[in-house]
Amino acid sequence: MATKSDPAESVADLKRLYNVEATVEYTSRHGLVRTLRTFLENWDRFLDHTVLITKFPPQVFDTEEDNIPAIPWKGKNLYFRNSKILISTMAGRPHEVLSRAIDHLFYDKVKSMNCETDWLASGTAKASLGNINKAPDESWGPISAGYATCILEVGMTESIRALDVDAQRWIKNEPSHVTQALTAKIYPHREEIIFAVWRSSASRQPVRDDEVRVTKHRGRPRVVSDKRTLRLNFEKIFERPATQGTTERDVIFTARELCRIAITVWDQMELGRRG
Repeated sequence: MATKSDPAESVADLKRLYNVEATVEYTSRHGLVRTLRTFLENWDRFLDHTVLITKFPPQVFDTEEDNIPAIPWKGKNLYFRNSKILISTMAGRPHEVLSRAIDHLFYDKVKSMNCETDWLASGTAKASLGNINKAPDESWGPISAGYATCILEVGMTESIRALDVDAQRWIKNEPSHVTQALTAKIYPHREEIIFAVWRSSASRQPVRDDEVRVTKHRGRPRVVSDKRTLRLNFEKIFERPATQGTTERDVIFTARELCRIAITVWDQMELGRRG
């Protein structure tokens, strides 16, 4: 049975939640690759595209590589082991641009605290969350532990609810060590991005905390939410307190930084509209 933070593992529920464009039944690796490549021929590379695959064998998913051999793109995958349902999302360019921008900015902030040698960026490495396997857009944690304590989930065609469900999975489902999840919802047909942070409470319940909404007004980005910054707790990232008398502190993404990221994303979206 799914955990309380998960939607029901039915094809219909998952298709609605993740805005699935195509549903395919796995019959063979070669057949799946051929079918998915036909979808790629007509897909817009500036948008996210999501496929749901039924009867996907665990032994095909359980490879040492982050990419699945039967999937002809580098995507973000969510696998339900009990029902053998695989949801694979091919990220569009705006999605990829935002993910990289957050990752680079995060690194710069960690480096400014002289903590880059204590910090591990795991990227899209898939992880086990009980009977679910999941890959984030980016992931980070203490290098001494070798696992992620903070992840990024980005969505363009999927709903905010889907992003929230994914964030809760990372925090609530064992054996995950994630205690903070950063989400970013890109609206594909208007200039708006909603950033949010989920945190683990003392009882390991996920709590939605900071939310920053960025829109465009008179050609310029602006924050229109009450909150203007996103904060990631230092101790939750590194699993130790910040050292007093040093530059170690919580990681803050400012309104100006988030607006710069938004402009970069919207520039990519404009390129897509021009064709």
